[in-house]
Amino acid sequence: MLLLLLSVPYVQTELGKKVTNAINKKYNTSINVGKVGVNFLGDVALKEIFIEDHHKDTLAFIGALNTSILDFKELSEGDLLFDKIEIDELDFIIKTYKGETDTSLDVFIASFDSKDSVPDLSPSKFLMTAKGVAIENSRFRFIDNNITTPKILDFTRLNIVGDALTINGANVNVDVRSGNMLDFRGVQIEQLKTEFSYTLTQMRFDNVQLATAESNILGNIVFDYIRSDFSDFNNKVKLKAAFNDSKISYGDLNHFYDEFGTDVATFSTTLSGTLNDLKLPDLKLKTLNNTVIDGDFNFKNLLSKDANSFKLVAEFDKLKSTYTDLKKMLPGLLGKNIPSSFRNLGVFTIVGDAIITSKTIDTDVNVNTSIGEINADLILSNIERIDQADYLGVTSFKEFNLGKLIGDETFGLATFNADIDGQGFTLAHLNTLVKSRVAFIEVNNYRYKDLDVFGEIHDKIFKGKLTADDKNLKLAFDGLIDMSSLIDTYDFKASVGYADFNQLNLVTRDSISVFKGDVEMKMKGSGINDIVGDILFKNTYYKNQYDDFYFQDFKLSSSFDDKKVRTIEINSPEIIKGKIEGKFK
Repeated sequence: MLLLLLSVPYVQTELGKKVTNAINKKYNTSINVGKVGVNFLGDVALKEIFIEDHHKDTLAFIGALNTSILDFKELSEGDLLFDKIEIDELDFIIKTYKGETDTSLDVFIASFDSKDSVPDLSPSKFLMTAKGVAIENSRFRFIDNNITTPKILDFTRLNIVGDALTINGANVNVDVRSGNMLDFRGVQIEQLKTEFSYTLTQMRFDNVQLATAESNILGNIVFDYIRSDFSDFNNKVKLKAAFNDSKISYGDLNHFYDEFGTDVATFSTTLSGTLNDLKLPDLKLKTLNNTVIDGDFNFKNLLSKDANSFKLVAEFDKLKSTYTDLKKMLPGLLGKNIPSSFRNLGVFTIVGDAIITSKTIDTDVNVNTSIGEINADLILSNIERIDQADYLGVTSFKEFNLGKLIGDETFGLATFNADIDGQGFTLAHLNTLVKSRVAFIEVNNYRYKDLDVFGEIHDKIFKGKLTADDKNLKLAFDGLIDMSSLIDTYDFKASVGYADFNQLNLVTRDSISVFKGDVEMKMKGSGINDIVGDILFKNTYYKNQYDDFYFQDFKLSSSFDDKKVRTIEINSPEIIKGKIEGKFK
């Protein structure tokens, strides 16, 4: 008769309620079961399980739970020993309420401790084990109402198959053999394997295998904390991780930090620190576009609300890329901080150190490019508009093709050192003070050697001093040449010890074209037809294939009156004096 009664669903449900009521009364919990089914083999079917947290909100709701009880004696003593647990429609919410440090799960587990135990020191006596666990059509949330963005984790469409589940007090261990879920940020995790463990001071994901449609992460991840750290997760919870032969899609990363491009990268590295002080001491990364990054990195305030507090300290053993590929990698961060003129460098390799903030770049690097080699020890500021950024420091260029950098075929290769203080990385924005020793520079297919430059360089403007000790040009120049507008301006003095214009490719009409003398020029104009001003030659010697010419003083003046009548005056006591007036070209 008793067996028949126990087989009746109504009786089973009422017995289930009595058991849960007894548990609730003994441990001050709130667990309610809608329906219970038990057979004599120990198989248990529970439906509509509702577990309330200490604020009378949902800790967990389970649509259906099927399992087998392995030891009824242990069950009577409070230990839950199951064979395999199958759960459908689980909604599990771990929450830290405002002003509290313990999570709702911590408080629930602590309810099973003896009342005379010392909180946080004595282990909980609650024990639940299962040989396996299968969870389907479920959801898991981790919420902390003490932080600005309370939602830390939220996985929907959650399906997990695991082995060896143990809940011993607040300690949780499970081997996840397979899992898939949708993160609330939009990442679809197609496969997850890991050996998971959780304690009050540590959370571990060992032997992680995580895959999305384009990413495949292999590694180990450890979070160390005290429970109060979760109120400032990004700054206090410590992270240690190691990844090997992993692949990450920038599309997946953008769900967490929306600054990446559209590439995919393979990488190996270790991580340590907090999310806002993250160290990657040995990152090795390669993208599908063949960008290679090898070095040590420290990201500070990566997830800070204050964008101006961001800082990246980088030690590059090797950074190989192109302007386009590097900009694609981090368009919001690097894309804004790489001068557009870098697109002309082709493939480049950087070795050295850099400190990057939202407003400055402090760099000491060697850059080997397809158009030459650069060494730069510079501090850049006002980098919000990088092509107009300010800079101060020392640079050197070796066998560097200036023409390709600035887009002007007049220039070719150059080797020089320069102290620079100014702004601008394009001709349109260039405005800098330069002190330079030029070993050589190619202009108009001639290689000038042994030049010294000190002056201001703007967009096609030079104001300063230039000396040349080239075999075909001995020159001391002091003054201004301004070719930045439609009207050119020349205001300078030049002492020419020797100039072979034919060898310099400045004069092709004469097979011999040698000049010596002092020149003083103050003229303006767009060309020979509208130029005005004076040019004065002193102690002048000129030689061509026909003759040698000497004159002590030679002054040429050009002017226009209000009616655009032109006057050209020539004044050379040794040769000729006179003027020409009229409208002519």
